[in-house]
Amino acid sequence: MLKSRFGASRLSCCIVQLESVHEEITPSFVHALNELGFHVDVYLPLQTLINKGDVYEFMTGLNANIYYWKPEKRAKTWKILRKTIESSGYSFCIFSTFQFPGCINFVKRLNIPIFGVVHNPIIFSDSIEKAGRDYFDKIQLKGLFVLAGHVKDALLSRLSHLDVRFASMPVGVVKPYLWRQPHQVYAANQKVVKNKLVIPGGVNYRNRDLVGLLDVVEANSKISESLCFVVAGGGADRPDFEQRVESRNLSNCFSFLPISELSGLVHYSDYYKAMSSSSFCLPLSLNKEYSTSKITSALPTSVGFGLPALIPADQAELYRIPSISYEESLEQGLLSLIDYPSFEFKQARLNLLSCLLDSFCFNASSVAETVSECVVSDLFARGS
Repeated sequence: MLKSRFGASRLSCCIVQLESVHEEITPSFVHALNELGFHVDVYLPLQTLINKGDVYEFMTGLNANIYYWKPEKRAKTWKILRKTIESSGYSFCIFSTFQFPGCINFVKRLNIPIFGVVHNPIIFSDSIEKAGRDYFDKIQLKGLFVLAGHVKDALLSRLSHLDVRFASMPVGVVKPYLWRQPHQVYAANQKVVKNKLVIPGGVNYRNRDLVGLLDVVEANSKISESLCFVVAGGGADRPDFEQRVESRNLSNCFSFLPISELSGLVHYSDYYKAMSSSSFCLPLSLNKEYSTSKITSALPTSVGFGLPALIPADQAELYRIPSISYEESLEQGLLSLIDYPSFEFKQARLNLLSCLLDSFCFNASSVAETVSECVVSDLFARGS
């Protein structure tokens, strides 16, 4: 357990992550809950700290305690975690990944109002169906959250085929754009490397068109001589991709962040440095589910770090974030970034700042609407 910040306020709640993923979305929830007057305790697996470091290390101004719990024997550890949550007087608990069978089963024995963040509606609905029709009788599920509007549409479509009680359940949207406070991201003395593009997220051929990028860069000497690409993630395909870059003699325009020997992933300390010194974000999203039922983490990263993203026009319209879009091809988009006008770059960053600030208001309002009935009931219960 570590990292105590600020004193507790009258209202408190907690955020729990059982799996070693998605910890990067929790600051946006903490910020929204702080805006509503809640102190937040965040419980993350110690493995996330080992894999990538502390995502909260570079975060300031949040009223939260961050606890890293060590999973030993799963049943024993989860029993202790349940008791900790139930005895802490929280108004409610948010599970930041609420879709896998393990989490679904964990909350059955948890005597506290629950809200869950659904990242993949298909996996969530399958898990609920497997849990049985009496599932609602075993937990206090009060609402759900998703991370984008199109994910909400996909979830609502799935819920209509599940238990009828889902029909009246609130579903809120929280945009996970907060990586650092705005004054940290948009510092006046920030130095960025011109025409440096960072590729965030995991190196995964299924999700990112990395091979297509190599084809474009290799075929166009203007791009290979003018742009620099920073691969900012680890992953299963990272070793192969490094070999492909070397075999095509493109090492002069590609660089790779160091990865942990233990996890094969990039630590947040290196990730933040790369983001802070880059000028553009290149998501290279390939997975069609990112346009139908999931989000690509690269676009929240673009907003959170003030890096204009180069994306296809249809994706720009779907996510509705300030970006640099192209109609025809990736090659066309990359060529447009060479000698990109300074005044347009500054305006693009200002647009992203505005988007980030707007998300703060949006998230607080969405969380308030989603948890309001639960919170009012809790306040009445405490006052009686």
